[in-house]
Amino acid sequence: MDVLLRRHDIALSTFESILDFGCGCGRLIRHVETRTAAKLHGSDYNPELIAWCKRNLPFGEFFTNELAPPLQYADATFDFIYARSVFTHLPQHLQTQWMRELHRVLKPGGHLYFTMHGRPLVAGLTAEQQESFERGRLVVTYSSLAGENLCSTYASREYVERELLEGFALVDHLEGRDEEHLKQDVYLFRKQR
Repeated sequence: MDVLLRRHDIALSTFESILDFGCGCGRLIRHVETRTAAKLHGSDYNPELIAWCKRNLPFGEFFTNELAPPLQYADATFDFIYARSVFTHLPQHLQTQWMRELHRVLKPGGHLYFTMHGRPLVAGLTAEQQESFERGRLVVTYSSLAGENLCSTYASREYVERELLEGFALVDHLEGRDEEHLKQDVYLFRKQR
């Protein structure tokens, strides 16, 4: 996250309120907490992980969200929202719904950081799926398990810009690299309206 933010002179310390959407067991928010005085919030689909966060990460406020929106927050609550390895497990209709919901709870001018399975990860797909990816379509495996790790989605930059950018400006995109741990494409959006 830091690499992309630094490229645009954005520091976590400048934010007043941050949401870790899909926080899981707090694997990222526990590191964010040491670098900002912002009010920290985490949400996740898994109630057991949220219960763990509530017991073990007293610096943040955590709640369980449903598979589909809404979130419990008022409009324009957050300066910064990040969703690492979340949209990678949601089919198109849920991606669209959540992008609208995150837009709603983000302040005007606020930033959204998220990741997607991109080109470095399509090698394991069938030839037909790879062709669909190259044509700018979302490829979804195990769509009936939306929100679970087995449900995996693969999206090109073309797809992301066409389907998920509404109401946002694309600040940056970094394609995943085979040698990196994450391997996922990283996007940084800014809320326009």
